[in-house]
Amino acid sequence: MSIRASAATVASIARLMRAVPNLELLELEQDSGFSYACGGQAAKFKDREQAIHRRLAEGAVAAGADTIVTMYHSCHRALAGAEAIYPLKVVNFTDVIAEALGRGGHPDYYRLYKAGGAMDEAVAAARTFLTNNGVRIDEASVQSLTADIFNETGLAGSREAFAQAFTTMVREG
Repeated sequence: MSIRASAATVASIARLMRAVPNLELLELEQDSGFSYACGGQAAKFKDREQAIHRRLAEGAVAAGADTIVTMYHSCHRALAGAEAIYPLKVVNFTDVIAEALGRGGHPDYYRLYKAGGAMDEAVAAARTFLTNNGVRIDEASVQSLTADIFNETGLAGSREAFAQAFTTMVREG
């Protein structure tokens, strides 16, 4: 993605956010040298990407923000665990728009996984989703999924709680 496309995307989403009633938009300094899309080039430098995410969360708190609004799903995945560490909520811009239109309310179970909280609720939701979609997982899948989620850069909750809850789900059938 070119810098021009990134700037245009940022501008478009900012324009949408400004149209949401009762939403104050705060601009935060970001490290745009690695692009605004989490992952990208920064993913090759895990320590730097994690530092970028920490600075973003800490900057949001310092600016008085209560929510980080992400543009890309990769950013949402990477930053969702910030809720376990900082007094922030992390949402994708599409959720903000849906809520403003009266269409919100869909629980973000991924954020629950990453924050390490409400693991029983998250596992129950996952079980229902997996069952309803004909997906079967085994213990090897749980190990792989745990590695995928918790080896991502960004902030995350308890790897052990996640793995244990899903392993229990698999063993219960």
